[in-house]
Amino acid sequence: MPSSAILDVAIGIAFVYLFLSLICSVVNEGIAAVLALRSKNLVAGIDSLLSGTKLPDGRPVVELLYSHGLIRGLYKDPPADVIAKARAASPIGKIQDQAEALAEKAAELGNQLHIPVLGMVQQWFFVNLPAYIPSPVFATALIDIISPPDPARARDLSDVRQAIDKLPPGPVRQALMSLVADTQKDVTEFQGKVEGWFNDSMDRASGWYKHRAQNILLCIALVITVLLNVDTIKLAQSLWTNPVARQATEQLAQQYVDANKGGLKPSATPGDSTQGLVDLSNQAKQITQWTQQLPFPFGWHEKPPMQPLFWLETLTGWLITTLALSLGAPFWFDTLNKFMVVRSTVKPKEKSATEPSKDT
Repeated sequence: MPSSAILDVAIGIAFVYLFLSLICSVVNEGIAAVLALRSKNLVAGIDSLLSGTKLPDGRPVVELLYSHGLIRGLYKDPPADVIAKARAASPIGKIQDQAEALAEKAAELGNQLHIPVLGMVQQWFFVNLPAYIPSPVFATALIDIISPPDPARARDLSDVRQAIDKLPPGPVRQALMSLVADTQKDVTEFQGKVEGWFNDSMDRASGWYKHRAQNILLCIALVITVLLNVDTIKLAQSLWTNPVARQATEQLAQQYVDANKGGLKPSATPGDSTQGLVDLSNQAKQITQWTQQLPFPFGWHEKPPMQPLFWLETLTGWLITTLALSLGAPFWFDTLNKFMVVRSTVKPKEKSATEPSKDT
């Protein structure tokens, strides 16, 4: 057997992993879009950053932030009934007209997600809150909320310092006091520091989302692996023992790589999850056309034997496939490209080795 047979088997397996990873990514993006996971993650990140801070008059800063004109323009106005439901489900919403009970209830609520905006985001079918807020927009809106602008004169740094000093004691007041204390020039410099503070927090929130998305992807990979009965061990055995199937799979992989020299684009620009879903859907449709020509079908075509050894091997193959798919489509596309580069260097050497000597 040629030395490239092992490489061809690896190419075939990587090609199958790529196809299934694209399907998993499309499902994952679909779940994120339908359930507005990015929007909810952003709200949770901002709420964590602001730590449930309220203005001296008791209004939650996060609610005011999402109601600010610069941010409100990033999403559609929700229907009135959705706002009513969100406010009814909000502990603060129930008592916001009872000023005498506000202080007592606030201590009981702690850091719960209590504001109407966080209630509205649960109504994901009706409300499409932004999945991304630019840091300059956040910083401007936050400064406007803490220190409302005066139309009669320009706002200066002393106004901001006085407004921050009036905030209730807490992490946000401490952070803003630290930022404004390091500001030497004007409000613009302070705004830049707030932007950096926001970006650092969003990096942490992005890590939360990636961890959740990875867990969802792992579950999707397991479901698809079992439904399609993709056993990596049996797949490798089939490619190893069937040279025709191995060669056909290698050719399909080469065709796909040649057709996608620009690479995969599995993620969209920040806040543009719909475009990311479209890109992944197009990739999945494209590769499905090639995988229909694969020489080995997936799925359950016969009743499996009730033998412990069979199921032990099958479960092991499923586990390998699931873990491999959780690595994502970009990983397997890059891996497949590397295999094809190695294959193109090995193949000519094999051909030259079989040429007869000119001395014979």
